[in-house]
Amino acid sequence: MTNARYDLPWKLALTHAFRAFMRFFFYGLYKEIDWSARPRFCDKELAGIGFGDVPDGMVADKLVELRLHDGRFQWVLVHIEVQAQRLDHACASSHTAGTS
Repeated sequence: MTNARYDLPWKLALTHAFRAFMRFFFYGLYKEIDWSARPRFCDKELAGIGFGDVPDGMVADKLVELRLHDGRFQWVLVHIEVQAQRLDHACASSHTAGTS
């Protein structure tokens, strides 16, 4: 398998659509966020934490600092698993067979 950067478009999409992402998946927190304050994406800080042997940029995660309406700051870590290879239907069928 090549080290293609399949994660990069997902990271960019998440950054671009972060507000909509939060509204859809985490509506309770979304309502508490002061959206007049721009979210701060902390990619360098997240990279500094380290992920073992994961190549640079191969983790579709986002660490975001948000300001809430009450003035407090909230850190949010979003982790996304991206399937980078085609899934053969026969393989998928055998994997899910008998798991009803």
